[in-house]
Amino acid sequence: MTTFTVHAPPGWPDSGALELVEDGFSWAAFLFDVLWLLAHRMWIHGAAVALIGATLVALGVLEILDEGSVVVLVLALKLAVGAEAREWLREHLEHRGRRLHDVIIAEDADVARARLAARAGRA
Repeated sequence: MTTFTVHAPPGWPDSGALELVEDGFSWAAFLFDVLWLLAHRMWIHGAAVALIGATLVALGVLEILDEGSVVVLVLALKLAVGAEAREWLREHLEHRGRRLHDVIIAEDADVARARLAARAGRA
């Protein structure tokens, strides 16, 4: 089972759709760190990760760090992004005015959406 947080836009239900954010490690953010951050409009996070990654590569090119150290540090950066990306997304949504509306435990996002719809039907 996975926990999903549900975020509502300002003025909901008249102002747009709810957004689900899954808990846990994000493989997409791990694999495509900067692109994932930019796709979620987290410009500062994306710029920071790109700058740190470029700095690590530059330190390797300048032979300040050996190749193995660069690989380990870049992997550590990507692991940190994958581990924290969804929490950063929650903070970003809150900053944009999307308040926490609900928490749902479900097998996957489709089941979570169905449970959310069922709860809305009862309200």
